[in-house]
Parts: sequence; structure tokens; C-alpha cells
Amino acid sequence: MSSGSCHTVAVLALEAVVAFDLAIATQVLGHPDEGFYALEVCGATPGEVPTTTAFSLRVAHGLEALERVDTVVVPGYDARTGGGATPEVVGALRAAGARGARVVSICTGAFALA
Repeated sequence: MSSGSCHTVAVLALEAVVAFDLAIATQVLGHPDEGFYALEVCGATPGEVPTTTAFSLRVAHGLEALERVDTVVVPGYDARTGGGATPEVVGALRAAGARGARVVSICTGAFALA
């Protein structure tokens, strides 16, 4: 976890992420010029992440991002697709929580935390 004054946050965009939920987290926390939060969006693996709407997004980081942040935010996703809460994702979320990171969800992101 960070030792400086800037709180680090990873927004974990899982397959079939709800774009609105992702936008909420990034809009509220993603203003580095304010100096409160350092935010990055990551996925289960680096690369393309499909949303529930008509576009995909590209993330530079995978689950390793969860190893170094103070807070993990899991936006809602369509859990019916089966690609969200894989054993690797669940393990990374558990490890983040075990080391003291805050782990929170928006809407159906709670399925990954359950």
C-alpha cells in the first residue's frame, strides 16, 4: 500500500463491465490534479475488456495492479457471461483484502466479492 499522501486505487474492469458503473468510479476518483487519488483501470489480464454496451476498452494492467493499491473498486458486470469472477480474480481480490486493502463494489460487482 502507498506510504505517501496520495491514496492508490485500482478499478477492476471485469469482462462485460457495466460502462456506467466504471464511469462512476473513474469520474469520482480519477482526478490526479486534485492530489487525493492515483487511479488506474485494470482487468483480469491486460488488453481488451468488453462492456455491456456497444464498445470495449483497453487496459494496460492485469491483476498485478491489485497487489500495490490501497483500494480496489469492482464495478458492476454481467455475471451471466461467466467470465468475471474467475478463480484468479477471486484469489487476487482475497489477497488484496488480506493485506489490508479496501475492497469495494458497485452494484453487481458484489458478485465478484461474494
